[in-house]
Amino acid sequence: VRTGSLQVDLGTDPRAWFPGGFELVEAWWVVFLHHDVLIEAAGLEFLFLAAVSTWALAGWLGLGSAASLLASLTVASIPGLSMQSLACLNDAPVAALVLAAAALITARVPSSLLIFVGGLAAGVKPTTVYAAPGLLLLLFLVRKSAPAPAASRVLPALLAAFGVLIGAYWYVRTWILTGSPLHPLGTALLQGPSGPPLQRLGVNAGSLRDALADLVNHRIYDGRRMYNPLLEHSAGWGVAIVACGLPALIAGLRKVPRLRILAAAFALSLASVLSLVVN
Repeated sequence: VRTGSLQVDLGTDPRAWFPGGFELVEAWWVVFLHHDVLIEAAGLEFLFLAAVSTWALAGWLGLGSAASLLASLTVASIPGLSMQSLACLNDAPVAALVLAAAALITARVPSSLLIFVGGLAAGVKPTTVYAAPGLLLLLFLVRKSAPAPAASRVLPALLAAFGVLIGAYWYVRTWILTGSPLHPLGTALLQGPSGPPLQRLGVNAGSLRDALADLVNHRIYDGRRMYNPLLEHSAGWGVAIVACGLPALIAGLRKVPRLRILAAAFALSLASVLSLVVN
């Protein structure tokens, strides 16, 4: 991309223009040691965040300490999540941040803290916002009363501004250099060599239908490929989630009102994501 006298080269993959917030977290594990031997620790930080967020959500559902710990460890051992956490990919961190946002919503924290997490998530991967409808539904259903007031208004406001700054930096940079904050979305650069584009703009009902059908018909069985970080043709949920988690979810929906709220929120996020991405 050339703008005036400035030339920017981010390599051959057009998706290199997308936000690089997770890469910055990885950099902290490299810059001081001058070596990348611990670079995967960045992913482990987010895996820990996913586990802790699950523990918090389990507590909100009324589970005891033992069951909450079991839920937390089960999520940490999901094959897809744990493998991606050691593969320098930003998908697992996005999942962890979505879980963290849900846990903070149920804790009824000030909105400024949610803005902070949202800014961090948008700075890691722009498609994080595809999960926002479910989180907004959870926010609406949980916060029928006002959140608990913060002890200070200054610190939450600073956190919100910091999160927005971190997330917005990447989009402002791309806007200045290319004329579009979402570049290369909407351009021919994301068109696959043979077939659909790597990413589209807008909702597509056919993509939602096909993705749900593939999920039910073969992806949840993880049988078409060996486990790998890219999770090609597999959901990567693993045996515990499919064989134990899904039946427990169905049983819990009958008895736990808060679980129905949480399930509805995550179901809406799932439908939103699958309708906005290319199957």
